[in-house]
Amino acid sequence: MVAASFLAAPLAVPVMAQAPATEPVVPVASYELEEITVTAQRFASSLQTTPIAVSAFSADMLDQRQVMNVSDLNSQIPGVLIQPAAGLSNIARIVLRGIGQENGGVLYDPAVGIYVDDVYQPRPQNQFFDFFDVERIEVLRGPQGTLYGRNTSGGALKIVTRKPSFDLTYGGDVALGSYNTTEFRGYVSGGLVDDRLAASLSTVVRKRDGVMDAPAIGDHKINDRNSVGVRGKLLFTPNEDVELELAGSYVRDHSDLQVGTSVSVLPGVTNPNAVPGRDLRTTELSGYRAQKTNSYNASANLSVILSDALSLRSTTAYGYMDNLTGVPFVELPAGVIGISYNFTDKFFSEELTLNYESDRFSMLGGVFYFYEKGEQEDTAPYTTPAFKDRTTDAYAAFGQGTFKITDSVSVTGGLRYTAEKAKFTQFYPTFAAFVPEPQSDSRTFKKLTPKVSLDWAANRDIFFYASFTEGFKSGGFNSISPGTIIGGGERGRPSPYGAETVKSYEVGGKFSTPDRRFRLNAALFQADYKGLHLPVFFPGTVVSTTNNAAGARVRGIELEPVWQVTPALQLYASAAILDGDYTSSFLCSLGNTAIVDCRDKDLKGVIPFKSNAGFVYTIDGVRDGALSLSGSWEHSEKFYNNVSNTIPLTATPAYDLFNATISWTNRDEDLTVSLEGRNITKETFAFSTLQISNATSPALTAYANEPRTFLVRVRFGL
Repeated sequence: MVAASFLAAPLAVPVMAQAPATEPVVPVASYELEEITVTAQRFASSLQTTPIAVSAFSADMLDQRQVMNVSDLNSQIPGVLIQPAAGLSNIARIVLRGIGQENGGVLYDPAVGIYVDDVYQPRPQNQFFDFFDVERIEVLRGPQGTLYGRNTSGGALKIVTRKPSFDLTYGGDVALGSYNTTEFRGYVSGGLVDDRLAASLSTVVRKRDGVMDAPAIGDHKINDRNSVGVRGKLLFTPNEDVELELAGSYVRDHSDLQVGTSVSVLPGVTNPNAVPGRDLRTTELSGYRAQKTNSYNASANLSVILSDALSLRSTTAYGYMDNLTGVPFVELPAGVIGISYNFTDKFFSEELTLNYESDRFSMLGGVFYFYEKGEQEDTAPYTTPAFKDRTTDAYAAFGQGTFKITDSVSVTGGLRYTAEKAKFTQFYPTFAAFVPEPQSDSRTFKKLTPKVSLDWAANRDIFFYASFTEGFKSGGFNSISPGTIIGGGERGRPSPYGAETVKSYEVGGKFSTPDRRFRLNAALFQADYKGLHLPVFFPGTVVSTTNNAAGARVRGIELEPVWQVTPALQLYASAAILDGDYTSSFLCSLGNTAIVDCRDKDLKGVIPFKSNAGFVYTIDGVRDGALSLSGSWEHSEKFYNNVSNTIPLTATPAYDLFNATISWTNRDEDLTVSLEGRNITKETFAFSTLQISNATSPALTAYANEPRTFLVRVRFGL
């Protein structure tokens, strides 16, 4: 949704707001939509004059739209797919414009980069963290091959958290609701030493009982939620030209797995409930279940103003994560098939940039280094015991500049050179008789990715742009057990796959009416991919690997209108029409392991049409305060969850979801009471599916969407 609209929301009461004005007023929307400043191109600029497709969200809007974590953004961005990976509730599957990655562990990198305060987050685990001290979110659609760290061939999601304030600020909220949901968010900030040192501390706690019946496991419901997050910051400003921000965070997610429901198997499987049309909120799958993830992050952001036109910025970060996973996927005649592993992962990154800005020319240049080491142990009962080691060394140098040809026409050019070396080692002790030593392989991936764009501000209200961008996602390795014969009598070994590259063409327009009450942002794009990373089944096995499709093309149009109808009523919407095709032949495996040409299949994760619409209406003078009513509708057409599109059940069907909120805020704006409803029509569908390839008994598991829930929330704070 267009970010400017969010700042003008009729009842946008921040969870942790700033101190009220001397003369408190009831919150009523401005009749004119306000601007929001974004840093999508690493310079501060108005959203309406930023020449890329970007959606931005203020902290006020996140609260108002019931956006509490990354997954809740699914309904707010044109054409995006954000959901848990099949079976794993804390792994983010983010697909932008049909491009994404859903596998976890140490082997797989996301195609949509997530950045927290400009720090790249490499693992998809724990990326559904809650928004408890967020200032702004920017979602950059399409490849970001010049300015952003790693593997952003699909897009980038930027989370900007609040800086500590020197004035005392505090606030929070408490919520209770369906399935014994309990939520708490809190924030406090203030100065420690005059105008030199300030600190902030924020936290979030979320708990919820399970929502799935599991007779084979016990009389309790499963798929519960249990997470805690804490972030602390120090802001040091020794003078007006130097600013150092230190941050540390801890996120613990011990939520239950997304245990699915068997919906389709061939004869011979001892599960009579695995039939189409069954209740998706009951499962007979049993077996070992475990999911615990702990992540620790620290960062230092240093900004130095060197002159009126020149500034230097350094971003240094370290992260550590440990994870334990065990999840049953399907039941076959031989027993339950699933995955079970534990891993540790650590990373270090450093980015140094130099910014120059004058009246007619602005430029950013920089260097980037990233190191990651992951160690994974595959364990019984579901997985053949194995040890896996992966290290990545990535280097990049980049620059981008914008020159104003005239007062209304600007041209932008950028270039990034990336070099990454990946090394992978595997050892399967069970098959030491065949391969007694660890097996290793390494690959280096290099790419030069350019960007060029032209923009024209026709007048104060009309802005056009056209751009060409290349993106890059490095390749990696699949782990193939020596117990698998991979052809010619050769036993399994690390199997490399190549880099994914994309050429993206985009034109867009951003329009406002002269009275600033209506806006429409639109983008038309085409993205041509080579070596598209796709998860497929290794021929004749139940092993899922990543392969390179020969090529693919995704086209689409995205629209984001917003209208401030009256001072009290705002209407908003978004829509995306996408079309994805493979551009040449490639082989993939059907559910029965048959290998076929999949060129004519629908591109996995591409939603042909998706839209949302909503309103916010404020009534003043209700019990010495303001009453706000809001509602939203999300619609999605059917899309496929696997490469081969084997049967209709592998698709997520068309669905409609309705959310609504009613809230009251007092005149001083320091207390809000609200009733929030999600999925209020009790829509039930498979938001994701997983098909296991087997020569005699291919099986399909479906994962149900969240049920209807209601929450009562009380917000407070200065």
